[in-house]
Amino acid sequence: MKKIILLLSLNILMFADYKSFKIDIHKKIVEELPRLACSSEMYKECYSVSEEECTTLMALFAESCFKTYENNMTADKTLNELAEVGNKIGYCTGFIYDMTLQKAKKADVQCIKDPKWSK
Repeated sequence: MKKIILLLSLNILMFADYKSFKIDIHKKIVEELPRLACSSEMYKECYSVSEEECTTLMALFAESCFKTYENNMTADKTLNELAEVGNKIGYCTGFIYDMTLQKAKKADVQCIKDPKWSK
């Protein structure tokens, strides 16, 4: 999850206009993160939900987490600081997803261990 957020953040950082950056990073996180995360093997193997349901839920959680951290995305932040904010958004999204879908989580040993998005 962290790698996905970091790649999305790096992809967006080439925009010089901060307002454009914030709008674009929001769009990438809320639209691209769910699509990328829900097509990953972890979500296919560990949760008994469809890819469509995963994407819908992940988008809702990503939106919520983005709102939690968006004030930390200011124009004066360095690339590393913005990447850390992205990591927090990614962790928050994965954590809420995992907590919400505990009943849909498969009992496989691999799935019960620390989730791949954990620190």
